[in-house]
Amino acid sequence: MSDLQFTGEYVIPGRTPYIIYQEHIGRYIFAGAFTKNKLVLDVACGTGYGTEYLLSRGAKMVVGLDISADAINYARSKFDRSKGLHFIRADAANFPFSDSSFDIIVSFETIEHLKDQSEFLAECKRVLKNDSLFISSTPNKLISSPDTEKPVNPFHIKEFYPDEFRHLLCKHFTGVTLYGQSDITLAKTNVLTTVSSLLANIPLGSIIRSTLRKVVFSKNMDKRYSVHKFINVTVNASLYMVAVAKKKAGS
Repeated sequence: MSDLQFTGEYVIPGRTPYIIYQEHIGRYIFAGAFTKNKLVLDVACGTGYGTEYLLSRGAKMVVGLDISADAINYARSKFDRSKGLHFIRADAANFPFSDSSFDIIVSFETIEHLKDQSEFLAECKRVLKNDSLFISSTPNKLISSPDTEKPVNPFHIKEFYPDEFRHLLCKHFTGVTLYGQSDITLAKTNVLTTVSSLLANIPLGSIIRSTLRKVVFSKNMDKRYSVHKFINVTVNASLYMVAVAKKKAGS
């Protein structure tokens, strides 16, 4: 499989709208600062563009893992796997690796898709070495789907408020630090909520909602995609939470 159509579920270089791609690659740019000379696992790697980026930033080896056969086949066909880049199809709740196999696990926009988040985090902790890092991201529910039981994004099962996300990570890791991405004015969430309800029954409505959300909330089109200090105040908040956590020896 060397070709995929953009549906909103996976980022496809050259086909995913510019705004969405910049947002996603921004997280990998942040993670790249931690991965030099490391053994890295990229969970839910999708089409592999970020996995390949981490290798280009000096990682010793990067393994991209995804449950989608189409995504993995696409990644294998697009990227050179001769120098420490590997792509494996597997479930995020059951990694085919031994305990303490990796120095870093990167998993962006994954946990909100899973039914059992704790099972996933326990599996990540199992395959990490002592004193290693878990780097992940997820939407801030305060912005993406406030006061709703079901997330607006049809691909998501559960989204988290900041305190919820931090609390969940602290059950498995230590030294949890939250960073932010794509800050917006909270008042603009009312615009998204109204438009989302109008688009709910339109074909490809989820893609339109996602793209429109990013356009409406965009100020500086590229600068805003960098990962920075988490913002969660009355007027402004980060649309995405990016967490860095540690597996300590004996934990």
